[in-house]
Amino acid sequence: MKDNEALYFECESGISGDMAVAALLDVGADQTVLQKALDSIPAHGFTTRISRVNKGGVSCCDFDVILDAEHENHDHDMEYLFGHEHHHDDD
Repeated sequence: MKDNEALYFECESGISGDMAVAALLDVGADQTVLQKALDSIPAHGFTTRISRVNKGGVSCCDFDVILDAEHENHDHDMEYLFGHEHHHDDD
């Protein structure tokens, strides 16, 4: 971006962090700078993946945060949301 340009997010229905990062990468954010920032976070149990995907005929960046087995939340708070337990076939 040039010094006199601005980026505006219009998130009428909201936006997730991974969607925001992917959008910024799509408009030219430096992937190396992002990786250095992520590496500086004093946390463990996750990796990231950046790829290109085709969604609805549109090619776009996809940014995924992948949690290891110890940190993955498989229950998705279903009991809290729906008043009953939710089970995956692999649980």
